[in-house]
Amino acid sequence: MANKKPAKGQEEAPQSRGVGGYVQDLRAEWNKITFPDRKDLTRSTISVFLITGLLMGIIVGFNAIVSIIFQAIR
Repeated sequence: MANKKPAKGQEEAPQSRGVGGYVQDLRAEWNKITFPDRKDLTRSTISVFLITGLLMGIIVGFNAIVSIIFQAIR
């Protein structure tokens, strides 16, 4: 039973290869990164600002409604 394979998705961690192995693995992972081009980055930034503004407006609106209700009760 000593040679039992780990379950799928539970593979054993690779053995420590020192600093050189770490740097090699780091470079390999860095090369997998894909950065967005300028057009995609601009579109994403505009989307974030629009959604943030929309949510801010909704929160301010609810706050105003609740304030009016509480002032009417008082």
